[in-house]
Amino acid sequence: MADFFMAALPFVAIGVTVALLAANYQRERSSYLTEGMCLGLALGAGLSSLLQMELGLSMSLGMLLGAALGQLAPKKQKPNTDGKEDGHEEH
Repeated sequence: MADFFMAALPFVAIGVTVALLAANYQRERSSYLTEGMCLGLALGAGLSSLLQMELGLSMSLGMLLGAALGQLAPKKQKPNTDGKEDGHEEH
């Protein structure tokens, strides 16, 4: 039974990652999704030898956990005082 869960876990991780990315589809960067994915990837790779897991599985689970935690942390919006939508100056 444990082999079944270990075989199905990467597919569950892929499905949850696609759902997270679809939920955060707007182009404005209002959460730390990308930063969380990067940190989770690094932590998953580092913990793979400590937990005696396969490298690919621990990296994908770390990236998934980092993305989920990064999406929960909202970024503070900077106030736009010049009236321009994107903040770029026109010449």
